[in-house]
Amino acid sequence: MNNNFHSFLKADQRILDHIEKRVIEKSPSFLSPLNMMMKEDVQVAYMLNEILNQFRKQAQYHSFFCNSHFEAVHGAIKLARHFIRQEKKHDYDGRVLVFDAEDYYQDYFSQWAVSGENELLPGVLTMTDFENFLIEIKKGEILIVICSVTEMPGDKYRLFSDVCKQHGIISILDLSRIKKINAEGLLESVIENFDIVAWGEVFTNFQVPFGAFSTKHEIFKVWNNISHCSTHSSTFGGNGMVLSYVKDCMEGMFPVFKKSEKYKEVLDKIEISVEFRQQVSRNHLNAFTTMQFSVIHPYLYFDKAEGAFLQPGNDQNEHLKLDCVGGSGCNTLGHNRSDILLQIVKKHDDDVDYLNLLNKKVTEATGLERLLQGVSGASAVEAGITLALMANPGKKKILIFSGNFGGKTLVSLNSTSGNHEFFKPLYEHVIEFNANQPNARDELRKILTSGEIALVWMEIIQGRSLRSLEKSLLDLVNLHKTDYKYLIGADEILNGIYRTGDFLSFNSHLLQPDIITFAKAFSGMILPVSFTAISEEVYQNAKIKNGNLVNKLERLYVNQLTAHIAIKFLEAIEKENIKDNIQRSTDILIAGFPAIIQQSPLLSGVDAFGLHLRINLAIQKFPFSYLGYERSNAVLTYLFYTKANIFCLFGRLLPPLNIRESEINHILQGFSKVFSYHPLYFFWIGLKQNQAKRWKLFKMKFTTKIF
Repeated sequence: MNNNFHSFLKADQRILDHIEKRVIEKSPSFLSPLNMMMKEDVQVAYMLNEILNQFRKQAQYHSFFCNSHFEAVHGAIKLARHFIRQEKKHDYDGRVLVFDAEDYYQDYFSQWAVSGENELLPGVLTMTDFENFLIEIKKGEILIVICSVTEMPGDKYRLFSDVCKQHGIISILDLSRIKKINAEGLLESVIENFDIVAWGEVFTNFQVPFGAFSTKHEIFKVWNNISHCSTHSSTFGGNGMVLSYVKDCMEGMFPVFKKSEKYKEVLDKIEISVEFRQQVSRNHLNAFTTMQFSVIHPYLYFDKAEGAFLQPGNDQNEHLKLDCVGGSGCNTLGHNRSDILLQIVKKHDDDVDYLNLLNKKVTEATGLERLLQGVSGASAVEAGITLALMANPGKKKILIFSGNFGGKTLVSLNSTSGNHEFFKPLYEHVIEFNANQPNARDELRKILTSGEIALVWMEIIQGRSLRSLEKSLLDLVNLHKTDYKYLIGADEILNGIYRTGDFLSFNSHLLQPDIITFAKAFSGMILPVSFTAISEEVYQNAKIKNGNLVNKLERLYVNQLTAHIAIKFLEAIEKENIKDNIQRSTDILIAGFPAIIQQSPLLSGVDAFGLHLRINLAIQKFPFSYLGYERSNAVLTYLFYTKANIFCLFGRLLPPLNIRESEINHILQGFSKVFSYHPLYFFWIGLKQNQAKRWKLFKMKFTTKIF
């Protein structure tokens, strides 16, 4: 199965029943891209810790959840590179050596030279012969090695891990493609000898997207701190639907979790006690992410989710919270739309090609003829960049704009603005262009007409800042495209599918991309999914360059269940006339904000693109000038949550697109209430949060332990 580059089997009744049960129970699935104290995340992280300890030893493991075996391996490499450079050898060149007996990764790692000699994943080398692999690592020149196996590693691999320890090498055990896992094989393995372990879809019985990597506390510490706790993130990773299914599958694979009173007690206590859940989360997820959310509010977690609202879990009498986080913009139609989802699980037929049906609808909306399926925004961006460089041979350079976000895997990171020194080598031919510089038009024209650009990749409306690229710059990109033969990629993962009012966040008559990526709106707030739409010309040119890799990318993440969810939600969006609803809602908001801005010296404005809103604080005024940007926004999150019953994070609001007028008024009333408070009250809350943070940091030194 996996040898043929397929990640998923046909949907079975068990996964369909699981979805139905959770939808009926109104269990939350998507909340935030940072682990938001979801009980399923904490339970699975604890279970992985016990598995890695083979149910007997007491090392401390932390886990990070993602969406595929590839993402797990990418994350493991990023963590290892960061650790080596920070803790051991600052000038390490970042090389990684992979033992891959089945040659699975050959196209993906070693020979992903999609544009002549230039690799998208430089510094990752694969070998298929174990003896030669051992000879190579004994040289001690490569400090990160991956052992990729499809069965539990026995004594044969003990020598490998011993050699790694002797030479100070970080050893990664890649179990992400293992086909079967059980207690007997685990106990006979040498799994505990490895520094990092990557997991994959086996823990969902190859039904739905999942990946994870786990590592010992001594290595995870480079991310388990205030400065780097958000260094690696995933919008879909750790969502409640998948993690609850992973837990069920793990209990079947390892019956001890149900038979042992110790494990039953711990797993039940995680479910019912928020304090215990926080403590286990600190031990086995990221202590500092957990701490920062608990500083904002000690009980920031939810038991139920329906429509636009979340039910806080600490007190059933607590007011419902209007969800304006929505899984970071996944909530097109709100949580647990039972009228849509229950029909999907009842009528799903895996022999129907839902992906092809969706392809036709996306082609109608974009003019792009081909559609590849992915499991996350990052995987969609990876596919887009890869296909673009294959389709445009002889050119190397990718142009992105400062402020762009495209993902955090090793390939998608190339489209994300910022400093990535810890994770290098990355693709080296990326130009980051500052659109706010003087003479931006002239400088951009020079780059576009150099003849060296293979791909211009951009968020037209940048998700992190909610800034739109100027029309004059977009006109330049479009103007020179034909003459200088570069491709255009548009990232619509957050703002596409009506978030800003139309199917696309830009006018397709003014800008004609060759590649468009989608993700969040198609998830239904249930399961991870993404799509990469490409033109027929790009597809055919890429096949000429490397037809084998194109075929693999086409098949890799095909999942008819998630495609079924995507097309049904798109049909519902059209049927419910969401476009008009967004226009009506935006009109009400725009009419209501000026009076609120006038009443408060602390609010300088609200940016709005459809139902993507960003609060602009008067950051130069007291108390924000004293608190700083991050602490000011933490205060804002707290006040909206406690005083306005609105769940938003750090000044951004992403309400559901089918929001009702009463809920729009709820937002306006919430703004009015929050910004009616005196500046000294904001200051006092900021001081309280800062003291709480200091106290929690102090306590963490003494309370973080193994269970």
